[in-house]
Amino acid sequence: MGWEISLAAATCAKSDVNDDVIGVNGWALTGLRPGLYTSRRMLTGPEAFVISDGIQPGYGGLGAHLIAREASQAEKVPDGSAVVALLGKLHKELLARDYFPRHWGVTPDSYRLPGATMAGARVNPWLKDSRLLLFNVGDAIIFYSADGQRMSLQSITDRTETGMLTQAIGGGPPGEPRPHWTALPLARRNRVLLSSDGLVDSMRRIEEIDRLVRSAESPKVAAQGLMTAAVREGQKDDVSVLVLDVNYVESESVRRVGGQKRGR
Repeated sequence: MGWEISLAAATCAKSDVNDDVIGVNGWALTGLRPGLYTSRRMLTGPEAFVISDGIQPGYGGLGAHLIAREASQAEKVPDGSAVVALLGKLHKELLARDYFPRHWGVTPDSYRLPGATMAGARVNPWLKDSRLLLFNVGDAIIFYSADGQRMSLQSITDRTETGMLTQAIGGGPPGEPRPHWTALPLARRNRVLLSSDGLVDSMRRIEEIDRLVRSAESPKVAAQGLMTAAVREGQKDDVSVLVLDVNYVESESVRRVGGQKRGR
């Protein structure tokens, strides 16, 4: 008995540059063509996942890479206050401008400072309360469903009606970001959707996103359905999604990566 985690992450570029980056437990994933990463296993400790969307071509993607890698390390975001502290630190690091010369060998100019939006989730199977931590900055999106109920929006969108961002990490709107976060107790069955704003801007109908995610038998099917719909409707931005299931398992079967089952 214990908590099983199953996830699928997919990304697709609008052009020959993809400024979206998916972070999975400290690993950064990106790509130009639609690609799918899947994993299924029993939870043995806290894990974290992030989607970060660069807001400046090229340099923004490098900033998103830093944010996705750092904020998806579960030990760095144990609670809401740690999220605020870490994202504030990354904001200052990106604005300091020495990160990129040291690590990438490039120097952003004053008109293209590296900046990004992000959405993340951290799950801890050992806490008695508030095991699911959700957090975001900017217009990256978080949806959550408990026990198959309708998905609810858990992120706060930092964007005006005219489409202007009101805050980001690094270059972008002035001022240090104020991350939004919420901590939820785990239901027996939990499904989380993290996405860049390109998904919602492409599909536009929240009801369709809810239907595709909730009706899917697995995160893999949900992620594939979302990406197919976004590409079909002609995405005008990079699109990235991460669908995460965290379910309580009462049987003694051990799930392995790839969905295989082994019993005693």
